[in-house]
Amino acid sequence: MFTWKKFLLITAAAAVVGIASAFGWSYYQAGNFNDAAAQSVNTEAPDIAAASLDGTQVKLSDLRGKTVFVNFWATWCGPCMQEMPEINKLYPEYEGKIEFYTVSIDDARADYEKYAKESGFAFPMYFGDKNALISAYGLQGIPASYIIDKYGTIKNSHIGGMREKELRAFLDSGL
Repeated sequence: MFTWKKFLLITAAAAVVGIASAFGWSYYQAGNFNDAAAQSVNTEAPDIAAASLDGTQVKLSDLRGKTVFVNFWATWCGPCMQEMPEINKLYPEYEGKIEFYTVSIDDARADYEKYAKESGFAFPMYFGDKNALISAYGLQGIPASYIIDKYGTIKNSHIGGMREKELRAFLDSGL
């Protein structure tokens, strides 16, 4: 016999199963993304160019001779927006030891500019050509972070947002 109580119970159970499946799939995919990103370790970092707020072009190769933290992000990316304050929190501690090269892959430069101006973050933020960056790094998800050594070799990579502890360990891997 049909009752609203049974209907609501079945609907709630289906929702729980659906949500659990989505979280499980996300966790599985994150692992696959990081496996793919790990394949780039110990290879030469593709040279890319990005522009600062004032329009100055900075090429990754301009930073050769220094350890570089490269981070690809976008304003529409929830995990990116959660990670940015963590990057800003750690930036003063690593400034002078690691160069920060955080590059927006937003479709519209205006979205990047608005966020960069309003955030007030201390670390350098750049805007790049989304298609060129995705092609150069084979990006499968963002945020995507790389540690590049002074010789231009990718030493570590991570796809997905990081909290302070994980980000600190990631940055420390470049020291």
